[in-house]
Amino acid sequence: MSKLIDALNRLQTLKDEAPLAIANPPGEVPPSVLPFSPNSGTRSSAVPKKTAGRKPQNPEAPLFNMAAKDWLGVVQQEYLKNFVRDGGGAIKVAVFPDQDSLQGCQHSLDGMAKAEGYVFAKVDARYTKVHLVERLFHKIAKQVDWDNLAYRFVLRLLEEHGYQIPANRNEFSLRQVAALNERKEPMLRRDVQTWLEKSIDGDSGLCREFRMAMIRLCLAQFDSGDSDRVLATAVK
Repeated sequence: MSKLIDALNRLQTLKDEAPLAIANPPGEVPPSVLPFSPNSGTRSSAVPKKTAGRKPQNPEAPLFNMAAKDWLGVVQQEYLKNFVRDGGGAIKVAVFPDQDSLQGCQHSLDGMAKAEGYVFAKVDARYTKVHLVERLFHKIAKQVDWDNLAYRFVLRLLEEHGYQIPANRNEFSLRQVAALNERKEPMLRRDVQTWLEKSIDGDSGLCREFRMAMIRLCLAQFDSGDSDRVLATAVK
């Protein structure tokens, strides 16, 4: 009973005490967050705006214009000597001020291609529909010396197998090669066909029609029969 009386006395004491002061009464906004008033003594600092203007020019910025000889040097050193030779491909765009500059660049590219062992072809979009791949291929194919390429390929093939080759191209034939190497012509022809099948027909990167055409062109270089010459002419 005494504990109950003590609890009631404490409760009565709390009611008689003055209420605690509230720092910010309800509904009153602290002065620190009051909006700016023209009559108040404080002013808000304006945020400086960025000045709209051009960026300062960097005198050391790279130039986008290149001289033709510099551009050709980059093409030869960075592409023809290594990248393209290893099987790569690239598209380069160049704009020339006049027709003479364009023709001079084409002449230089032709010389670079011959020096590096490439084939150079020129196609003008004004006269050829380059967006049609068959038209582009036919235009390039007409500019390629297929007989010369086939002859060089056959020479390399014979040299790889240790055969002697006539010094003059006019004397190059299956009969002459067989005589120089003491082989019978039919047997040598059979070996050549086998080598061509392994090196050309076995290349899956070429379409079958192209492989057959190249084999016919290579056989025609030996001048071994009228049928080979007729087929080679039809291919070209």
